[in-house]
Amino acid sequence: MTTAFNSIQKTYALSTLAGTPSDQHGTVAQLEAYASKVINATLKDTTAQGLIGQWDLVWGPAVYQTPGSDVADNAFYIAQNSSSPNEFVIAISGTNPISRYGWIHEDFLINPLQPWPFASGDSTKNSDIKISNGTHLGLTALLALTSNNQTALEYLATHTSAQGALEITITGHSLGGALSPAMALAMHDLQNNPVSWDPKGNSQIAVVPSAGPAAGNQAWANYYDQCLASTTTRLWNSIDIVPHAWEVDLLRQIPSLYIPAIAPSSLIEGLSDIAIANSILAGTMLHECSDTQPLAGTVNTNLELTLANIITYLEITLSNKIIEKVGQLKHWSTLEITLLKDIVDDLIQQLRKKSATEKLKINELHHHFASFSLKKHTTHASPIKSIYDFIEFLLQAGYQHTTAYNTLLEVTAFTDLVNTIQENI
Repeated sequence: MTTAFNSIQKTYALSTLAGTPSDQHGTVAQLEAYASKVINATLKDTTAQGLIGQWDLVWGPAVYQTPGSDVADNAFYIAQNSSSPNEFVIAISGTNPISRYGWIHEDFLINPLQPWPFASGDSTKNSDIKISNGTHLGLTALLALTSNNQTALEYLATHTSAQGALEITITGHSLGGALSPAMALAMHDLQNNPVSWDPKGNSQIAVVPSAGPAAGNQAWANYYDQCLASTTTRLWNSIDIVPHAWEVDLLRQIPSLYIPAIAPSSLIEGLSDIAIANSILAGTMLHECSDTQPLAGTVNTNLELTLANIITYLEITLSNKIIEKVGQLKHWSTLEITLLKDIVDDLIQQLRKKSATEKLKINELHHHFASFSLKKHTTHASPIKSIYDFIEFLLQAGYQHTTAYNTLLEVTAFTDLVNTIQENI
């Protein structure tokens, strides 16, 4: 017998469905069709309904692709509560692991900060309210996306004109954890505009962002809290590195998050230094509802991931030029940087010779990689160990940013069901 989720669990479960086009390749139409199949199959599943209630996919899923991309760089959809038609959830996807645009532009590119274009009132005061460049790019894309020739706000406008006040919850995980409060605040600021989605201003906006980085500066966070703090439930795992961005004091904690299970690595320390430098350049970055107490995450020393997951992390490291960036910051020689890149590339090639579904326990990482035939690197024990430590940290960080939330929020029954549905589509 399934136990029905509470309201936060339901919203988080719906947010996970926004990422269904991730890891897929295709045109916008193909990705939207695939995501639609998964979302509809899940919402119609009786076991899922026992957990989250009955919902209908009413807008989207809409996918954004940058020019030349064949993956979902952003995606979101709207669901309507079947038993309470005035209740809607807007669910925004997180970073697609295979979206280079998402990683580089929306996640890491916080500078230059962009003015918040929606606030009303004192224009001088409003000029201080700014969001990160990545948040600005993502929000701009979301507001422009259409489904059946309507933007999300145009769609909602048809319901406010027909039904009056709506109850709207905006949610998203990871990148979506930054974009969902930004979307909510934009909707709030546009709400009382005579030609907006809700000209009477009667609708209620709630927000449930999870695992998100800070979306804007202190002025933006203060303005957000003034408008929406009372209806926001911010979720973050105490040992998830992503919600440690972009507050400097939190960024400084990252290298030591998993001590003593995982020692800090020079690469992680270097990445943290880069993030801190970017944050300082931006000014004072601050989370909305910054005093929210985190979920109590714990290091999983028995963590087991597929080799496909590990390959993805390694490929991200190379494609985003992480080693070069850290090397420049740490003043490594060209030879040292080249060596580390070669080691990572060799590990990728070795892993690809094995089954992608084979699983590897994190505490067996060193032993497993030691069995590889890395003959040309055998005299470079120190750089190889630094790569091992780096990968071990990334694997734990990936778990704490994704699967750990399912456990902490006790929604594993739902996410396991969605995985099964996806495997059968």
